Amino acid sequence: TLPRELCGVSVGLAIYKLHADIVHAELISFVTAVFAYELKSMLKN
Repeated sequence: TLPRELCGVSVGLAIYKLHADIVHAELISFVTAVFAYELKSMLKN
């Protein structure tokens, strides 16, 4: 049962890493969008 549990843990870690990468990418794009919006507002004034 040990190899099976080990496989399950590695799959879980892979899913967690993928999820973390997606959240990280969304966070970066959100910050970039906010920054771009602020920059546009500054340039207009």
